[in-house]
Amino acid sequence: MATARHLVVCAVALFLAACATAPSQEMSDARRAVDAAADAGARSRAPHAMSQASAALDRASTALRVGDYDAARELARAARDEAITARKLARAMTLVEDGIAAARAQGRPWKGAQRVLDESMRVSSKGESARALQMAERALALTR
Repeated sequence: MATARHLVVCAVALFLAACATAPSQEMSDARRAVDAAADAGARSRAPHAMSQASAALDRASTALRVGDYDAARELARAARDEAITARKLARAMTLVEDGIAAARAQGRPWKGAQRVLDESMRVSSKGESARALQMAERALALTR
């Protein structure tokens, strides 16, 4: 009986120790995602999503410094997810712009794609990243 209690106490102690570790991997993932989004042009093409990602990463760093590892972990994951969305949106907008340029050069219709891209940018600036991404993907399809 004492052995079973001892095992339970050890298991709980290990669980609590695991929960208390610094979220190094999550912070690293978030930083890489924010850098990748910036490299993809998200600061100009998806500024709201990029701002949200950067702010979440800053808050995660603050939480990490004060030892609030649970908050740091959660904020780092949020930063990573928002940065991934920002990167996808920026990349889609770049592809649409390239597609529009190619369509114009080849004498194919392009104005519909431009209208949808413009609307995507407007929606993105209002913070509706998921909707903006869907619109950018639709605009891309119009360039093909």
